[in-house]
Amino acid sequence: MSAWRNSRLGMFSIAITSSALLGLPAVSAVASQAPAANSPATLVHHMHISYHNSWLFKSRPLRRCIAIRTHGTITYTAVGHPNPRNPPPTITFEKIKLTNPVVAASVTRLLSNGHCGSSARVSKLSLGQDWTGYSCSFNPSLSVSFPWGVSFAGWPTCGNRNQAGYMTTYGRGSSFRQSNSGSPTRFGDVTIDYQQSAPVYGVVGSVVAYVGTRSDSFDASNGASARKVGLKKP
Repeated sequence: MSAWRNSRLGMFSIAITSSALLGLPAVSAVASQAPAANSPATLVHHMHISYHNSWLFKSRPLRRCIAIRTHGTITYTAVGHPNPRNPPPTITFEKIKLTNPVVAASVTRLLSNGHCGSSARVSKLSLGQDWTGYSCSFNPSLSVSFPWGVSFAGWPTCGNRNQAGYMTTYGRGSSFRQSNSGSPTRFGDVTIDYQQSAPVYGVVGSVVAYVGTRSDSFDASNGASARKVGLKKP
């Protein structure tokens, strides 16, 4: 019996836990019934997904490879609204928070054959991450906490778009990590028919690297592609 039909049988509490397949985010949820007067009961699911993404930037001017990695969690509430008179039911995704997002970079030497070799240093490196809807047609509302900001800038294949992000500049080194405790970015509510896909957000890692007086960059408007971070339906 599906969770939608179970929601009409009275007060109950269920727990759902699953591990994602390779390359897809893990998702977990706890669901409870929230009664509403004179209307079908709703199901409230407190959920989160974890994500891991990576990019590899090969800079011939700097003779450096820079591996960029992002990981973190998105927490949210999915509220199911049964509608037996006019199916399908709908789901509203609420309180969508980007939590503890990390972006890290490691630098190695770019060899003459195009392969990446041993660890190498750069004189300075700026490291950042940017977020918005993955598809060009999905432009979620964005709310950020300092030091994050919202900018109108280039996004892969979409032109300029509003996006939330933050960049940190570091000195000489070969390994860098930007940590962001808490929830620096929140996305606006989204309502879908149950038959539709859950919202999918996009993240792009970016760097500006320096070796001596030379510099090179890799970002959303200069070769970096967005990576998907999709929510899950309960």
